[in-house]
Amino acid sequence: MIGEERPAIEEQVVPVPAAQVSANLARLADTVARLRGEVDHAHAVADGRALIELAKGVLMERLHCTPADAARQLETLAERAGLTPLEFAADVVGEAAEDRNRREQGRPRGRGRDGARPQADDFAGAPRDPGR
Repeated sequence: MIGEERPAIEEQVVPVPAAQVSANLARLADTVARLRGEVDHAHAVADGRALIELAKGVLMERLHCTPADAARQLETLAERAGLTPLEFAADVVGEAAEDRNRREQGRPRGRGRDGARPQADDFAGAPRDPGR
């Protein structure tokens, strides 16, 4: 009850050999390192998924397609480019960011730093692309 003193409990300390303590600590350190690696890997996978989802969103906006169509396009285009879907997604998102920067600076795609459209005279003397 309240105010009553409890009898003292004797603590029993069991001595553990130093070699066993050292081995237990080594196993614990190995487990922590393994789990830290698993967490880092899980973070990288999640970041990759997020980047692919962002790229699908860019493709949906630009191609006016469904999420499933965008996913197929991403796979197909990555394969044609000889890239992994993650690498291709990074390129798509990077290009979208560059386009946004151009718009914010008032330079639509295909315009020079001065904002003017290139003129035929701008390319006078430039080598022609034989594929055209």
